[in-house]
Amino acid sequence: MSNSIIYRPATLDDMDSICHYVDYWLSGLARRDGLQEGGKDYFVPRGRHEGFITKDSHNVLLAIDTNHIVGWAVTTRKKSLIHLLISGEMRARGIGKEMLRILDPDIVRSKIDQSTGDPSQFYLNQGYIDSELGLIGKHENIRILKKPGVEIADKTRIEKPKEKEPEPPPPKTYARIIDQVVSVFTGEKNQPAEKPRLDYSKD
Repeated sequence: MSNSIIYRPATLDDMDSICHYVDYWLSGLARRDGLQEGGKDYFVPRGRHEGFITKDSHNVLLAIDTNHIVGWAVTTRKKSLIHLLISGEMRARGIGKEMLRILDPDIVRSKIDQSTGDPSQFYLNQGYIDSELGLIGKHENIRILKKPGVEIADKTRIEKPKEKEPEPPPPKTYARIIDQVVSVFTGEKNQPAEKPRLDYSKD
């Protein structure tokens, strides 16, 4: 492992660098440049990166080498590792192992069908074992690994927090429906009552 590597928590000042780094290695840009270590699996929206950094539910760790990000990892508050990404040219140098040691997750979500291969063996080499949950996910492509002795009684420990869905618009009331029917036949619309105005002249 290089002695020049600095490991530190991410901040909002790192946002641009993180977005560029993750996009480059995960969304196919590295392969376009001829780097086969790069993946072409998915894109992480900027808003999600920001949530990882600002919300108490996650921890984001960076590995920095001469002012450049060479490693990025994310764990949840419940000590579940959901992301670990090392630059292609910096792999097999102990950076991922050190980031794993610092974050010390109890549980690892390992996506087995990545374009760069199945990373599960790396975690097995670090002492993690298969959990009783086996493969999960819509496509059964997430392998859940854990530390020996860790019990996963709470399934939410291995699930990614779901983004809040927008609330549906309120249903139309009978009064609004009647107004619409009246306007169809008469061409007139009931005008809403004028809001009362406060009179401060008597104060």
